[in-house]
Amino acid sequence: MRRPFFLFFWTLIIFFAPSAGRAQVGVEATLDSISMFVGGKRTVRLKVDYAPGVLLLEPGIQVIDTAKAIELLSSSPWDTTRANDKVITLEKDLLLTAWDSGYFQIPAIPVNFEIQGVVHTLYTEILPLRVNLTPPDTTALMPLKPIIDEPLRAEDFIPYLIGLLGAIAVSVILWRLLRRKKQAPQAPPPAPAAEIQPHVLALEKFRKLEEAQLWQKGLVVDYHTELTFILREYLEARFGILALESTTTEIGEQMEHRVPEELRAELIKLLNTSDMVKFAKAEPPAEIHEQLLGHARNFINSTTPASAEASAGAASH
Repeated sequence: MRRPFFLFFWTLIIFFAPSAGRAQVGVEATLDSISMFVGGKRTVRLKVDYAPGVLLLEPGIQVIDTAKAIELLSSSPWDTTRANDKVITLEKDLLLTAWDSGYFQIPAIPVNFEIQGVVHTLYTEILPLRVNLTPPDTTALMPLKPIIDEPLRAEDFIPYLIGLLGAIAVSVILWRLLRRKKQAPQAPPPAPAAEIQPHVLALEKFRKLEEAQLWQKGLVVDYHTELTFILREYLEARFGILALESTTTEIGEQMEHRVPEELRAELIKLLNTSDMVKFAKAEPPAEIHEQLLGHARNFINSTTPASAEASAGAASH
């Protein structure tokens, strides 16, 4: 009797364990109005409550574009509305429009978060939306009256004469300037500036960022903003992706198969940590700032053309 009871007890523990992570996070989506006209705009407010220690990842707001006739126009940054030692509340607004009339459903938005290295996903509720045709214009217009022609007078031609004389004067001035410019000796074209390699430029900017000592002066958000900007700028120049305009999740997808998986994972973790500092006002320990800068430098040194060729050669052997 003891063995079956023991197995049943541990089965219950395994079954209910994943819900513990989800209990630390709550998601909610609200629509400012359930009806609109075709081509109008509506706002979905996405709200997330989570406990300290939970790492909030980018929500999958792109699912809105999968709904019929509904298009996501823009997304605001996360706004912290509450933060204490028990719960952190973030909100962001999603602006959308619709290009057809009828009854539609805004899909459930997946919100991803990480607890102790395990990624979980919660979904918002499905939101109904009714889209109406634009009401017809009922403004009554009076019929047009016939145009009354007036006899031409000599002074009516004065504006045309002034315009003609002005055009002639401007043409003469331009002709003289062009003729003088052709006669002037042409200066030799400047020598093209040597192109700076992306990794050299990024490492130099990291050096200046370190010398500025922003986080030591209390400018933690400015430090992480500049750090991730330099790294995203390098990704665009080195790999030709739209890193400056992409979210962290989108960057991770674009970098797949471009660098080794361990480097890609380190890059995503670095960007996620900086996003928490910039948008969730998180305050990591002081050593985290230097560690992230070191990880950024390591990523660049490991993905320079010479390093990438050496890694490919080692992998082939």
